[in-house]
Amino acid sequence: MTQQELVASSRPILDARQTKPQFQVDAYFVCLSLPPKKLVRRAAYWYSLWAHRRSWTWKGYLEVDLSPEEDTEALELLQQAQGAQS
Repeated sequence: MTQQELVASSRPILDARQTKPQFQVDAYFVCLSLPPKKLVRRAAYWYSLWAHRRSWTWKGYLEVDLSPEEDTEALELLQQAQGAQS
């Protein structure tokens, strides 16, 4: 799958109108195959933008490794978590 296809197929989880109210997160793709200088620049940008709340309390990052072999298990875990929130 190309990056464009991945982004297009993942729109529901990257749409802030859906992810923010449902999961209380902001979600963005970062391509890890960028040249090192660009990747470091992007990481520094996101870190400076999202590292702290306005009250200066620390925030965190969540890295999600995507694996087609584990899609079924991941979907089940998400459905369980969503059921627990209801």
